[in-house]
Amino acid sequence: MSRTPTSLTIRTYNVGFGDCFLLTFDYETGGPRHVLIDFGSQKADGGPGKVLKQVAESIRDTTATDELPDGKLHVVVATHRHQDHIKGFGVKGAGDLIEAMQPDRVLQAWTEDPEIPEDATAPVSSPSRHRRQLADMNTMAAHYFSDMAKGPLAALAKDKKSVITRQLAFIGENNISNKAAVEALMRMGENGKARYLHAGRSAGLGRILPGVSVDVLGPPTVKQWEQVRSQASTHESEFWHFQAATAKRLSRTGVDPFAGSERIGKLGRHDAATRWFAYRLKQLRADSLLGIVRALDDAMNNTSLILLFTIGDKSILFPGDAQIENWSYAMSQDDIMEKLAGVDVYKVGHHGSLNATPKTVWNNFENKASKRKAGKRLKTILSTKSGSHGHEDRNTEVPRRTLVKALDSKSDLTSTTEFGSGVLFKDVTIEF
Repeated sequence: MSRTPTSLTIRTYNVGFGDCFLLTFDYETGGPRHVLIDFGSQKADGGPGKVLKQVAESIRDTTATDELPDGKLHVVVATHRHQDHIKGFGVKGAGDLIEAMQPDRVLQAWTEDPEIPEDATAPVSSPSRHRRQLADMNTMAAHYFSDMAKGPLAALAKDKKSVITRQLAFIGENNISNKAAVEALMRMGENGKARYLHAGRSAGLGRILPGVSVDVLGPPTVKQWEQVRSQASTHESEFWHFQAATAKRLSRTGVDPFAGSERIGKLGRHDAATRWFAYRLKQLRADSLLGIVRALDDAMNNTSLILLFTIGDKSILFPGDAQIENWSYAMSQDDIMEKLAGVDVYKVGHHGSLNATPKTVWNNFENKASKRKAGKRLKTILSTKSGSHGHEDRNTEVPRRTLVKALDSKSDLTSTTEFGSGVLFKDVTIEF
């Protein structure tokens, strides 16, 4: 087999709100090598199960050979445990097709290592304690989602105008531990095929992907970077905020404080003050739960793999859903920032949310440009679905308008929001 790829094709699948990418490294001899990065979906047109089955069939057909008619994946990467990144591995039919492709290596974050005991009592800085905390987060999120469906928040959940309840349901469901998918990844990773990565550890792909260097930039362990245990909700210098957003929210007027109160249970027979008080108590409970679940979501994203693929003088960056504390470890290393400066292809983090593409990283990309440069203008890839998460009136919509504007003006952007009806995937090809 030749030792250096001649080209790389990045196939972006339209999975709704989620990530699924097939990287095909072509070689002059020995055949192509295929890497699947994530296989998840939420909010997909026609339903995630249907779309993921179509995607799995496409991957099978793309990677099949006469000797391997069921297809072949050389590497499977699951960046983190959210269902919009791994759901498909546990979906009957779709997951079976992927498993049949028998990957030579399965890469996950260090927090997913099944050998780390969940009942450990080691210090907070140890992997075992941190993994236990992640398991607890999933349990709590599942509890809150159940609370939404049939518990004391059920009446409030029926209020279709409630922004809080819609967000709580979306984020809570996404944090459930995705047991079927996790078990499928463990099966594929048996017999020494699995590798659980943290910043600086080798991905072990030298023989599988000749001529391809893979740097693991994140996540750091808690010992490496204590900040990874928490997540900031705002960061004016790094996040894609409107500076006036807070003032705008505080200045709103004309909101009826009794709006919706008559819809709560049997309180309609009580006076307006009682209805208002009862309704606001339920809103307060929902708001508190949302704050907790958001924190769980943020911490899970901070376990996301950040991978930098380098082939010759070209590099491709896949950061999953990494957020600022995960990124900040890489940003603190001068040698890493030097490598990131020359990135040719950037998979936009966390579906284009305001907090997953730090401005320091974006400004560091030397290949972004207002006009197309011969073969060198930055290429960006965004997998997302508008209207699934966040809100324009709060300047938290996903994808974030200010970020998309920058991507569109300074790079060659491929976004699933522009695929059109019935388009399952689009390819971006890089020649070496």
